[in-house]
Amino acid sequence: MLRQGFAPLKTLGLIVLVSLGAFGAILVIRVISTRHASTSAPLASSLQVGSRAPGFTLPRLGGGRAVSLATAHGEPVIVNFFASWSPGSRQELRAIASVALAAAGKVATIGVDTTETQPAAAKRMLAETGSTYPVGVDPAGHLAAKYQITGVPVTFFLSASDKVEHVTFGRQTTKTLSYWVARLDARRTPSS
Repeated sequence: MLRQGFAPLKTLGLIVLVSLGAFGAILVIRVISTRHASTSAPLASSLQVGSRAPGFTLPRLGGGRAVSLATAHGEPVIVNFFASWSPGSRQELRAIASVALAAAGKVATIGVDTTETQPAAAKRMLAETGSTYPVGVDPAGHLAAKYQITGVPVTFFLSASDKVEHVTFGRQTTKTLSYWVARLDARRTPSS
């Protein structure tokens, strides 16, 4: 009789142990991701520098005219993949908004809200950071897969001919973004 009383406790203990193990695995993955988040070196899982960036047309976050890489009309482009659930994305959007405003007419900026679970949260986050550049929605991550990324935020700096000039992983600052905007602008050809 006493042994039967311990069976539910054993089951409960097993559930707690499995839950703690899963929680521990998530923490380890987040720590590893955080350590890699501030690097600006391309990882093997992204489009390589010099490759042509895939074109795209995405629905606009909040509705309206679709967002397309082709709308840059021969300008260099910053393409920033982000999501409202990503702490790094939240922290860098203000810098991207500031640089996008300063670079208008020289370098275009496009946001890609990828693997988003809460579009309303993404809209709020963009509004709070003063982001006014076009943002497309990639809910299933199909475009992220074409760009070969596995996490966010990731920012691609593309030439006027849509070639990858540089890729940054993790949260960027106004300083790093401005540096790459200046490089992209300096590389523009007179005809672009």
